[in-house]
Amino acid sequence: MNPQRYKKIKDIVVAAMECDDDSIQALLDAKCGEDLLLRKEVEELLSADINQTFLAHSPIELDTDDIDLTAPLEGMIGRIKISELLAHGGMGDVYAGTDTLLERPVAIKIINPNQRLSAARRTAFLNEAKVISGLQHPNICQVYDFFEALDRDVLVMELIKGKTLRHLLKKDRTSSALNYIIQICKALVSAHERGIAHQDIKPENIMVDANHQIKVLDFGIASFDRKNIHGVEGVSGTPGYMSPEQAKGEIATTATDIYSFALLIIEIYTGKRTFDPALTTFELIEKAKTGETYLPKNIPNKLSKLLIKMLDKDTNERPSARETLVRLLEVQEIPRKRLSVGLTLLGLFLVGFGVWKYTSDLKVERQLALNAKDQAETARANAEGLVNFMLEDLNSGLQSVGRLDLMESVAEKAHQYYQNEDVNEVSGQSAMALIRVAEVYDYQGKKQDAITALKQSLVILNQISLQSSSHDLNDYRIGKANNSLAQIYKLTGDFELSKTHSKNAWDLGLKLTNQSQPGAGGNETLSSQKRWYILLEAIYLNADVTMRQGYSEEAIAILTEVRPVAVEAASVEPNLKSRLADIEFKLCDSLYDAGLDDQSIEPCLGILALDKELYQANPENYRLYSNFAVDHFTLGRVYTSLKQYDKTIAIISEGIVHMEKLYQRDPNNSSSINDLALMYLIKGRALMKSGQSPRGLEFVIKAEKLLLPLLEDEEEITYLNNMFTVHLLLNRQAQATIIAENLMNKGFKRREFLELCQEYAVQVCQPEQ
Repeated sequence: MNPQRYKKIKDIVVAAMECDDDSIQALLDAKCGEDLLLRKEVEELLSADINQTFLAHSPIELDTDDIDLTAPLEGMIGRIKISELLAHGGMGDVYAGTDTLLERPVAIKIINPNQRLSAARRTAFLNEAKVISGLQHPNICQVYDFFEALDRDVLVMELIKGKTLRHLLKKDRTSSALNYIIQICKALVSAHERGIAHQDIKPENIMVDANHQIKVLDFGIASFDRKNIHGVEGVSGTPGYMSPEQAKGEIATTATDIYSFALLIIEIYTGKRTFDPALTTFELIEKAKTGETYLPKNIPNKLSKLLIKMLDKDTNERPSARETLVRLLEVQEIPRKRLSVGLTLLGLFLVGFGVWKYTSDLKVERQLALNAKDQAETARANAEGLVNFMLEDLNSGLQSVGRLDLMESVAEKAHQYYQNEDVNEVSGQSAMALIRVAEVYDYQGKKQDAITALKQSLVILNQISLQSSSHDLNDYRIGKANNSLAQIYKLTGDFELSKTHSKNAWDLGLKLTNQSQPGAGGNETLSSQKRWYILLEAIYLNADVTMRQGYSEEAIAILTEVRPVAVEAASVEPNLKSRLADIEFKLCDSLYDAGLDDQSIEPCLGILALDKELYQANPENYRLYSNFAVDHFTLGRVYTSLKQYDKTIAIISEGIVHMEKLYQRDPNNSSSINDLALMYLIKGRALMKSGQSPRGLEFVIKAEKLLLPLLEDEEEITYLNNMFTVHLLLNRQAQATIIAENLMNKGFKRREFLELCQEYAVQVCQPEQ
């Protein structure tokens, strides 16, 4: 959830805790209004036993007769063995210990008595600490437990073996500076996107282990440490790292962390604090109030521009943690053999530019020096290796985070390069490069360009089939190209072509798996995972098109037959779970389209749970998160057809939260924009059908604003179908009729489309009498 919503939930919970039982419902009516999802989340928190710790079996069971928490701890506390005092701090003492049951080291922070929370604030913090405990991120120190005993608050945390960043900054200024900065930012992204602000970013709250891995300590814990500094009540944070709003005693937010992080970046990069160490606390607070800072001259220009935005006095103008991470990755220009998922940086495109200049120069050299053919061929092979490196490694990373738009320049140059080259080759690298090019074109909405690139790849691959005796790898690539064509033709409404290509891939998938057991049949040339991936994807695409043509029962038969095979294959090859999820999703979708609403509830709930599992296992993967978000509107449509509008509104509201996060990650991703518009439409219709037309129309108008830019390319039938719905709900019969005729000509016969045609008496799509 976003920070604003999280704060709203927390504020309502705190207010409710101060009410008697008779007043709580009235408070919830006033605070939650018609936001049923908000009310549900608040009621779940209120109904929880707030005295329970996070773990089913708490590692701490204090014998209050034997333990004196005013003295240094020693010996055993419950099942935890205390080994040593690690540090004294303003908030309390920190000890190292061992959880003897789980056999893991832990750190225990005993909060000073003067930092104790009120009953209401303790409840709010406990709920927040539960969220913090779920931040299982490699750059965040994990919270294991939080409890109270003998008038003291106690935190049990991951034990970090290393040194504070403060200690390291005294010795090492720049050798690992950017690496440290990016790791800290990744921790902020993980926390901020769950609504958690740190509130006290500084070197003392950051540890670095022997492997140079960053661990940010005390996420959300700074809310304990609210002081009265120079007459300002409720100040949190540390002078020298405070934002203007903190210095004024205002509420700290995730934007506050961005400001403090900017001050920390300056210190990490330069080795010097932003402010003169000789300044008094009062002077530091006054400077923070005005937002007075300076940027050293030796900071790179791109980083300076980012820091200026991060240090904006207006919290709304500061970039989010994710935007900051993207900009930092652009600053980073460290060469790597293979790129991690998050490397969406401009430096690689500078490398890319060098590749294109090299290949372009290479062609000239080949024309001017034909006698150096062998040397030119070697150079060409090296150049193509770099091209394929860009298209494979970089493409995969950007695809997983939903930023294939950054590959557009590379794709266009690659396409131009391979169009001008001979296709008489046996490696298949150029064909795979063209398939990757097509993926980028498809992402950008350039369907015809994608189709052209895929057809060119098939020409190359078919020639290779005639020349080579080893066919498995080539068959896999042909299958991949056919599946990609099937997907694009499906979206553009060329259903028969889509079915032809999916059937081609289906046949190749059967050949590649060769009647072997699900998940088996691989060899050194081609893994079993890739073989089964081609087969399962082809079957899913074929069933999807069949359903879109109005043959839902046939699609159900296909999916029901293949489902056990997919389940078994995914159990053997866990990476095939995403293919299984697609088949489960389409089964849920087809049952709905067939009008079998009661039968579709269980598989729709099942796919929601499966996609949630896949997403939570890899939260940075854009596609997995998108699948999980999309499941909400599929379930919402079923509830709408069952006239369970309250359930529709609740599940769609939850889906909108996720889809809006995806939209914030990549505002240019047309697929996510369309999915968000569809969610607005489903919620709008549910509100209108439940007697809340004014609110419903607001969501319809929001959907229209998202769809209008997409419809510049009218080939995408899902955009057209959604705009058809918009026109009908806004009483634009003429415009809706034009779109309906277009969709009918393409053979589009989805249930919802036909039901709307009948409900609004759109003649061109009425069933023939």
